[in-house]
Amino acid sequence: MIRVTYVSREAPGLTSDKLLALVSQCHRNNPDKGLTGMLLHGNGTFLQVLEGDDHVVDTLIGAIAADPRHIDMKIVRREPVTRRQFADWSMGFERVTDESLKGVSGLHDFGLLNFTPEFLSGHDDVVETLLERHRAPPLGSTHSRARCARQADRRAASRNYANAQRQRDDCTDP
Repeated sequence: MIRVTYVSREAPGLTSDKLLALVSQCHRNNPDKGLTGMLLHGNGTFLQVLEGDDHVVDTLIGAIAADPRHIDMKIVRREPVTRRQFADWSMGFERVTDESLKGVSGLHDFGLLNFTPEFLSGHDDVVETLLERHRAPPLGSTHSRARCARQADRRAASRNYANAQRQRDDCTDP
């Protein structure tokens, strides 16, 4: 099993509806392929991590690199893993905003204008900090945020994006 993290720039003309369609497509397709992960989007930038069987992840990464919705895709990290860090997410999603970044512990001088492929690809510590709050909890722990966020993801998949984003924003760690 592998985990791949990449950054890319959104193509011109990517609307909220097209972004929602992309997230919905992930929700439909990823469980059958054994894929889990997280997608962050903001300031015209995608930051995504994918986990699954080597061949499945590599095939999807190739498809994403050829996808006209992505420009200048760059792999930030590709690593073998024995345990999933995003096991609760068929594809978690967060729209990154200045407001959401204020709530990220450890990112004091980092704002939406820094959320770019150029900055992220050169700052592994920032990528790790951004992704950390979405990782699955250790086995046996209770985690109401993950449960709450899964409900928000289901709403996003049902095309009720505004409610999904509002509910995700309301999800906080206990």
